[in-house]
Amino acid sequence: MFLLMNRILFETKRTARCFWSGVAPELADEIWWVLHGYGMDAEAFLGKFDSLINPGRCIMAPEGLNRFYQKGFTGITGANWMTRAERDSEIADHLFYLNGLRNKTLESRPGASPKEILLGFSQGTAMISRWAWQMEGSSPEALILWGGEPAAELQPQLSDLGRRFRKALWMLGTQDPFISAKAMDELKERSLDPWDLILYEGGHDIEKLSLDLLQKQLN
Repeated sequence: MFLLMNRILFETKRTARCFWSGVAPELADEIWWVLHGYGMDAEAFLGKFDSLINPGRCIMAPEGLNRFYQKGFTGITGANWMTRAERDSEIADHLFYLNGLRNKTLESRPGASPKEILLGFSQGTAMISRWAWQMEGSSPEALILWGGEPAAELQPQLSDLGRRFRKALWMLGTQDPFISAKAMDELKERSLDPWDLILYEGGHDIEKLSLDLLQKQLN
């Protein structure tokens, strides 16, 4: 005989963390919000953007709320933004967290709002696109999807999403093992307006040369 199992969902308090580098966010003229990929450590991910640091720029790297050991049962931890388990609740929790972090950051500033850039890498592209879609207040300057796709439910609104920003960029490495040659060819042939598809020589990673290419596209 099998007993009927039930479940309950309830909201609970969580403590999130966000790493930043460059100018303090309350003093920066420009803030980059960068969301890491699946299983990545946000602090290590932030280090990939060292070449972007300048006297007026702050790089903010929020970390996903779901942490786990990258290998085995001890050592370096990684994080993710969602799994298939209670997916809708996890997305809502992360949006609440990211909105709260952004609001607190902007409210701490004594002067005008900074220019903002949104960048998501790998799994972070789905999360950043969801965040961008429901973001309130002034729109950031640019949205960058790197090595991943927008959230599945936003695919039909891809053009509308891109038009919310002065620049909407899709960065893909030509040797990215997670993107098939067929998918790459389909993207090249697809009308992505207003998105600019930026292809660079490289794999599933963020490196200085590809960041240099990105900066040229943003200028």
